[in-house]
Amino acid sequence: MASRITQRDKILSYLKQNGTMTVRDAIFDLNINSPAKRVQELRDMGYIIKTDWVVTDNGTRYGAYKLEEVR
Repeated sequence: MASRITQRDKILSYLKQNGTMTVRDAIFDLNINSPAKRVQELRDMGYIIKTDWVVTDNGTRYGAYKLEEVR
């Protein structure tokens, strides 16, 4: 029986490999529609994940998650 990879596992792996992850990254690269809940669960598990706010040239604002500390 193969072990199942959770959405938290996918997010954690993505952050470790890429440094940052946006909601758009989560939706299109990881097929996770609402990553905020999973990120909060990771924080509750002790991972330090920072949210940086990015503003585009046209004024659109979005968050980018960054793993600050690996357990």
